[in-house]
Amino acid sequence: MGKRYQSAGAEISNTGFCPKSTYCYRMKTLTLALSTHRPETLQRTAELMSLSKLIVLEEPSHPDFYRMLEGQQSIEDHLLELDVEYPLFSTEQYRLVRDFHRLGKKVMQVEPFWHHLYRIQDFLADGNGPADIDRSSVEFQVYDHERVATGRLIAYYKAVRGTDYLKILRTMDLFARADAARFRLRDQLRTTEIMKLLPHSDSIYVEAGAMHLLLKKYLFQQLAAEGGGWRLKTHFIELEEMRASGYMGSMVAPGDELTLAYMFGRKISKARAEMLCAQTLVYAKLVWKEEILEDKENFPYTRNDLETIKIARMLDLNACRELFFALRPLGRSEAVEYVQGYLRKN
Repeated sequence: MGKRYQSAGAEISNTGFCPKSTYCYRMKTLTLALSTHRPETLQRTAELMSLSKLIVLEEPSHPDFYRMLEGQQSIEDHLLELDVEYPLFSTEQYRLVRDFHRLGKKVMQVEPFWHHLYRIQDFLADGNGPADIDRSSVEFQVYDHERVATGRLIAYYKAVRGTDYLKILRTMDLFARADAARFRLRDQLRTTEIMKLLPHSDSIYVEAGAMHLLLKKYLFQQLAAEGGGWRLKTHFIELEEMRASGYMGSMVAPGDELTLAYMFGRKISKARAEMLCAQTLVYAKLVWKEEILEDKENFPYTRNDLETIKIARMLDLNACRELFFALRPLGRSEAVEYVQGYLRKN
């Protein structure tokens, strides 16, 4: 870890850090990098990828992936076959891993939840019904978790267009519970697949979204049970960058706090859940959503996230309710200006 990141790394507990010693050098390393899918994270993740022989991406396998890595298919054409949420990030990341592939590193796609889900979609498209899915199979677990989460998300989308504020908060809370259950299954399945890779390399880099903290827990437990001289090193990319740059503040948005509480089985009161849901409605209206490539070195998304989280967490339930209805018809920039004026008055 370079000097720039030493202070940030010291802030994070349970990362699996091992002092420099003969014993540590003999150990095999699994590096887990938790971050959002934003272009600004790729410089640091590239540094971490360069230290491993095997790079594991957080995406289901695709038949043309290795053709793309070999340059037999352009990145742009490959992305046309995919349903990617962040195309600029995906383009930049594929350029990066293609370069590592050419240097002799192994690059793999491992995301079994979505792999199973796509198989289920093909199964249903062939004329089969949900009742035809074997209830004892992993596919059924994936189908059922996705069915519940999607149903509750649709219920939230319907409620959020209405005027019953408490109903909006309740439907958001129900979705957070289902989303947490889906995260648990995703991380359980991915842990199992990652553990199967251990015999094939002595240094593995694993990409994961910032919310996959259970993956860290499950990998730590499995590596400890497995033995074999493996250590887990966890990096929280945005947090490390912000601390290294002198920025302070919470990196956990209100909605993420709620989902994480359910993921880890923590007790949370009804009043607290309502507050977090209410703050999330304001946060979601103010935070950047569009992708940009400019100014990556200054982490514009992460700084915006810090500022938006700070604003949302300042608001009580009444303020959130008032702002929600006032902001609903506004665009993001207009909403930011409105909230700034609101805070000056209050």
